[in-house]
Amino acid sequence: MDRLSKMRRKNTGDWESALATEQGVTLIELMVGALVALTVVAAAFTILITSQKSTQANDQTVETQQNVRIAMDLLSRDIKHAGFGMTGPVGACATAIVPLDHTPGGADTGPDSIRLVVPIGTSIAPAWALASAVGGTTSVPQITLTAGAVANMATEAGGNLTGAVVTVAGVATATVTSVSGNSINFAPIPPPVAFPADMPVYLLQCVTYSIGTTTAACGGNSPCLLRNGVSVADGIEDIQFAYA
Repeated sequence: MDRLSKMRRKNTGDWESALATEQGVTLIELMVGALVALTVVAAAFTILITSQKSTQANDQTVETQQNVRIAMDLLSRDIKHAGFGMTGPVGACATAIVPLDHTPGGADTGPDSIRLVVPIGTSIAPAWALASAVGGTTSVPQITLTAGAVANMATEAGGNLTGAVVTVAGVATATVTSVSGNSINFAPIPPPVAFPADMPVYLLQCVTYSIGTTTAACGGNSPCLLRNGVSVADGIEDIQFAYA
């Protein structure tokens, strides 16, 4: 009996000793662990936010570059073709290029604008073209275009070709006096002049490039580059031209 009691007391002592050696986490250790965890989370969150801002900035830079490229391509194309066979005023354009400084009488404090005489029709497929050869030994008072070309050209001119200026390949330019079917009438072009069939015909127009500053003008994305009042490139807030 004494031996059994001693064994129980020994086992109990071993169990109490084991409990004494297995201590829990103190409050200070818990707080330190929480602080370390918060520091790691905050660092990760900061990296995430920085990465997101960097991505947004890169996207905005790419978008801006693309908009500027579009604007420069349009302006470059029209400046290269400015005039294109014009022999007199076309709409509001007295010359091929009309500078419109924002403040012509003082310090330049705003975006400039510019007017250009440009050929319309280069993007039409099939292109506007003569249906048959004309001229040679006689004057040319009329040209006949391929089917549907006159109606298409009238749409580009705002619905009416009368008073519009057309040019045959930039060689001969005339003001339209009337339209009949697929034919365009104008003051006779004296000989010698001869145009073979399929020669391209262009509509000359005076276009104005300017900066739009309202959401209404820019279709909700102001500022923008306007071409004849129509937004062609977002994010363009200023243009300046130097003339020589």
